[in-house]
Amino acid sequence: MRITIVWKNFIFFVILFISGAIKSCSEEEEINYYKLENLPDDTGGVHLRHYLGDTDAPYGYHIYLPAFYDTENIVFPLLVYYHGKGNDGNSMDDPGILDSVLRHGPHYLIVREKSWDPPYPMIVVSPQYHDNDWSTTKIKRLLDYLVDTYKVNEERIYFTGISLGAVAVWRYIAVYGDTSRIAAIVPICGSANGQPASQFLNTPVWAFHGAEDDVIEAISSISMVEAIKSESGGQSKSYNISECGS
Repeated sequence: MRITIVWKNFIFFVILFISGAIKSCSEEEEINYYKLENLPDDTGGVHLRHYLGDTDAPYGYHIYLPAFYDTENIVFPLLVYYHGKGNDGNSMDDPGILDSVLRHGPHYLIVREKSWDPPYPMIVVSPQYHDNDWSTTKIKRLLDYLVDTYKVNEERIYFTGISLGAVAVWRYIAVYGDTSRIAAIVPICGSANGQPASQFLNTPVWAFHGAEDDVIEAISSISMVEAIKSESGGQSKSYNISECGS
């Protein structure tokens, strides 16, 4: 029960954060479906599994398509969640292992708890790595595939992840910077040690970390956010750190 409440509260606040994090869509945008308030309510969408090798994606993945996804001329924000160590697996060899991704994150709420009720509709993707760690190159390929395959609002693409998945999110922006196509990131309990703060100046960050985390110490997130703030010189992008309990 406690994990359900934590994830529901986390997702609610994250969606409020990312709803304001957009790189180039102005108030005068003529295509009104780029504005969140003009999207239809998500009254219940479709959850699908795509096993490794079934598509051109470099990873197997779960995907949620919101209500009215098939409506003409509508595009949706995209949220991609990267799992931590221990939820990996090769779904080409063992299809059932893809459901390891459902232990945490937004798809936990969508599939296990059936309590997904965000303020705004979005496409949600939870990929699964199968080769020891997340690959920045493969994440880039996955993003290209998702944008090419689904009805994605390319101005509103968001990355989040926990533990090793959060490390992957930090690392992706560190490599691609302003060319990442990511509107904002929400890394949870992931180390960003050694990443160049200058690569994050135009990507809003809201980092979460357990104050008593004894696997990846919270200072690794705190110091990164402080470094970005210092590098930015107090510019308008959002760089926040929220310390959670143990």
